[in-house]
Amino acid sequence: KMIAWKKGQEEIVGFVVVVVLVSIIAIIFLGISLRNDSVQVKESKDIRRFVDSALLYTSDCAFGYEPNYASLKDLIADCYRDSEKSCLDNRSVCVALNDTLKAMLDTSWNVGPDANVKGYEFKAFYSVNASDVDAVKIINIDRGNCSSETYTRGSDFFSTNRGTITCSLKVCYSSS
Repeated sequence: KMIAWKKGQEEIVGFVVVVVLVSIIAIIFLGISLRNDSVQVKESKDIRRFVDSALLYTSDCAFGYEPNYASLKDLIADCYRDSEKSCLDNRSVCVALNDTLKAMLDTSWNVGPDANVKGYEFKAFYSVNASDVDAVKIINIDRGNCSSETYTRGSDFFSTNRGTITCSLKVCYSSS
C-alpha cells in the first residue's frame, strides 16, 4: 500500500507541476498580447483619400509662366530632384511645398489639447525599391502631440526617377 501511495503522490505532484508550467506560459502570452494591443493603429481609407487628394492640390507656385501652377505632387518630386528650383515668386520649390502643405494640413485637421485630434505627422520620402532602408527624406511636417498610442494613418505613392516617392499621414487622437 505504501508503494501505491507514493506512486500516487508522485503523479499528483507531476500533474501540479505541469498545470503550473502551463499557467505561467499562458500568463506570459496573455501579457504579450495585451501589451501589443495598447497601440491602436488603424489604416484609414479617409486619410488615404486625403493624401490622394492632397497630391492633386494646385499650389500657388508657378513655373515659367502664370497660370502654370504646380500640384503638390509636382512640388514633392521637384523638391527631391532639385531643391534649388524656384517658383516665379523666387521661393524655392521646397519652401513652397512646406508652406502649401502646412496650410492644407492646418486647415483640414483641427489640432489642440481640447480637440479630438491631438497631432499629425506628414512624411514624404524617396526610395529606389519602396523600402525604408534606402529612403531619402523629402519633407516631414508635424504638429501637436503624436505621442499617444491611438492613431490612424494612410499613405500613397507615385513613381519618379527610377524610384518611388511615398507620402504618408498619421493623425493622432487622445488615448482615452
